[in-house]
Amino acid sequence: MIGKEITGYKEPIVFKVNGNGAMEERLKLAKLEATKYKIPSSSISVIKFIGLPMLNQYHKNSVETDPESTHAIVTSVSPIKSIVGEQVFDGGDCRFGVQASSFDQANMVASFEVTSLSCTDNQGYTYDSGENSSIGFLSELGAPMINSVTIINDEGYLTINPEKNYFIQLHEPIENISKRGISLFGRF
Repeated sequence: MIGKEITGYKEPIVFKVNGNGAMEERLKLAKLEATKYKIPSSSISVIKFIGLPMLNQYHKNSVETDPESTHAIVTSVSPIKSIVGEQVFDGGDCRFGVQASSFDQANMVASFEVTSLSCTDNQGYTYDSGENSSIGFLSELGAPMINSVTIINDEGYLTINPEKNYFIQLHEPIENISKRGISLFGRF
């Protein structure tokens, strides 16, 4: 105990995030972690998966069939801002749609394309980028320019590690996030 006090050791603080399920816990955790990020970006974002892709069926279906199991939803952890608008969306306010574009099961790595962006502001208004095509890619936090992430085997399900944060790099900075209306679900 005395040695720990001399070296400045502090007991780590552990947060228990309550929610109705894993998705709600990840959303709340993203908002908690967002406090570490202060500068908004229009071209990069730290993200957390809230819906997991399941890649078990990836090679059994052709790319043309677009298997739904390879789609996932992620939430922003770092703030996002368009180039044109003055609206800043805090961590946890935006969702990106991602889809697996390749999967190398032998090396347990996959590439994911970012296909959509939508956000909700503090008043419950929804915004989106208007894009429904590849607008960016997913990478590991430690390797932001490499278009692949490590896949894990979670009790027989081939997926990403839901405990890690990842990085999204957009091909072009967000020009504008257009206001679309009031969210039917309120603020997410």
